[in-house]
Amino acid sequence: MIINQMQIEKTKLAKNLLNVAVALMFSTEFLCYTLPGLGIMSFFRISYIIGGISFVLMLISLFLVRQTKFSILPFFFGAFLIVLTYSSVLIVEDCSYDTLQITFNFVLCILLMAQNFEIEKVMRYIMYISLLVIPGYKIVFAYQWDVLNQANMGAIYAVYVIFAAGVLHFIYYRKELKKICWIIYIPTLVAGIGILMYGNRGAIISAFAMGVILFFNRERNIVIGEKKASRRKLVLFLLCAFLAGYLIYNLGEVFAWAYSIAEGIFDEMPSFFVKMNKYIGLNDISNGRSELNDIIFRLIGDRPFRGYGIGAFTHYTGYSYPHNFFFQLWFEGGILFTIIPTATVLFALYKLFFSQIEDKEICVALCFVTSLALPRFLLSSDIWADRFFWVMVFFVLWNKKKMKLRI
Repeated sequence: MIINQMQIEKTKLAKNLLNVAVALMFSTEFLCYTLPGLGIMSFFRISYIIGGISFVLMLISLFLVRQTKFSILPFFFGAFLIVLTYSSVLIVEDCSYDTLQITFNFVLCILLMAQNFEIEKVMRYIMYISLLVIPGYKIVFAYQWDVLNQANMGAIYAVYVIFAAGVLHFIYYRKELKKICWIIYIPTLVAGIGILMYGNRGAIISAFAMGVILFFNRERNIVIGEKKASRRKLVLFLLCAFLAGYLIYNLGEVFAWAYSIAEGIFDEMPSFFVKMNKYIGLNDISNGRSELNDIIFRLIGDRPFRGYGIGAFTHYTGYSYPHNFFFQLWFEGGILFTIIPTATVLFALYKLFFSQIEDKEICVALCFVTSLALPRFLLSSDIWADRFFWVMVFFVLWNKKKMKLRI
């Protein structure tokens, strides 16, 4: 009896340590932006320290209780990518990345996503962490581009993690907390207001995309049955696709209407409206990406199968990165290298928008990691410098058996 109790306590401790490790990994960028505002170390030092702590906590957790999933595809694909990325740092001319960056933005994500963490506690711990550094929020929302009323793009994406964790936790798990504990949602509210007022377009679109994902994956859809949920989602998707097509086709008129409403509400116009108004006036809402895409298509056409190497984009184009995960994968590794990550993303989207995941923990976790990765990596971020693309890919790969269709 005593031995069983000790084993239960050891398992509980191991799971909590693992949950903290995963929460720290998700919160790293947020802490990297807020802690310097409190006079605590520099951005990169904080990043490496938190990454090291996450790794140590994961090892201690595994020492206490083995919680690792094993699947052949993600194991060998992950091993292949680790070898490829480290060798690229050494071999590729003028590689944009270094070994520490690859280790903490990529390798650590693969290892943590292979563990059986508890998403409810992970999101709750993220909110606990965000409560500790509320005074540092002022640096996150400080203007970087005064003319656009916009804060630093990386800082806003970091805050978006806090916002997404809080929204998802409130929707799916708030009933498990006493109402007095709802104080942990205060940073979510602060983050949401900050993103609305000072966020870049990618963060605003990410928040909107999360809303759509949650609409398709309401809790009642988890228990109504696979076929019924799939039919309902198909109808919703067709309606949403029609609405999206209408809005895009009439973007100028719709935006002018929304802008006039915003002018009557806000004393200081949110950055999203300022920036969209500027680029619609210039007839270039892509902000120069069309020209960049022309360069990418030409270079990919020259090497469609073998690519140019990880971290080689700047050397060949003069731009920092492609601003699109599909183009980046194809440019760097060729079409074959692109297949597994792209198929994984499509599978996740299929499960979220056309099918059903009966395991609530897996469903919520997939909503979380997808909202962090898309549309962010379709529109702006670098898949090697920002971790959440590979967080999504390897979360899906390690958990694909729990998501598979039964119809």
